[in-house]
Amino acid sequence: MTNIRRIHQFIYVTVPFSHVSFIVQKVLIVGGLEEGYNPATTTFQVIQFCRLVSCFIAFICLPAYAVERSFATYFHHDYEGKNRSYIAYIIGILTYLISFASAFLCLRYSVTFYPFLALLVINILSYLINIANYRLNHYYYKCSLRKIYTYSLTERYQLSENIQFAKLFHNFALVISLFATTCSFLLLLASFPFTAAEKNVFLAIFDALFLIFIIYTPYIHYKYNATWQHEFKKCMKLYTSGVQCSSVANGKPSLHLKTTFGKQMPVSRSGQTDLYFSQLGNSWNNRKPESS
Repeated sequence: MTNIRRIHQFIYVTVPFSHVSFIVQKVLIVGGLEEGYNPATTTFQVIQFCRLVSCFIAFICLPAYAVERSFATYFHHDYEGKNRSYIAYIIGILTYLISFASAFLCLRYSVTFYPFLALLVINILSYLINIANYRLNHYYYKCSLRKIYTYSLTERYQLSENIQFAKLFHNFALVISLFATTCSFLLLLASFPFTAAEKNVFLAIFDALFLIFIIYTPYIHYKYNATWQHEFKKCMKLYTSGVQCSSVANGKPSLHLKTTFGKQMPVSRSGQTDLYFSQLGNSWNNRKPESS
């Protein structure tokens, strides 16, 4: 899923800027310089702008993934075969434009309620879109099993990938929704006329949650993504001096397979091999009926 990776790169390339601006602001505050806390200074405005842009990009990643998966569902017949990299680039550029515009509105016109309210709404809609995509791909995949000529092997593979990512996206969406809702609520509280001490408490909690969010999100990707796990193990092997072989218990090896939907398939090796070659032979010996 190259487009997913491209979008992920668009989003996470801004994380270092968020960390640097956060550290610089705290250093200025500790040093007693007014650029760290005085909104009238240009340095403070630049730091806040960088932090707001990175925040909006982080909270828009859920809608970005939902839009990309919607394209994958619509073009399921050849999404993996044809290189549609423009989809990822357009989504990434739009994410940047929306984030820059939202950050500009927050700083220039002190508008915070509506941008963060919009974030809450689009994140909820993105979660619902993911559920709709999952059910639609589930339906298509079931149809491909009932009518073997309806979908090609490439189409069935794409449907399977869409279903697998929808499961990852479900867990990812729960994490995003929790953090986006809490962080947006804290920023809304900070925009109300509370005392300076209370606002600092809200912002400190927001900084801590946002830091946890950008660290925990890659772990969610890794935990529910077999491809990431495989690549991580390959990278780890480059830094290991030797390979340690685990002990194998005596007995007949077993084969554990799962379906696209995560259900166990208790089959023997010989039975699975016969079934595979039987289905492969049927695919070779039959043609897709021509449309009249």
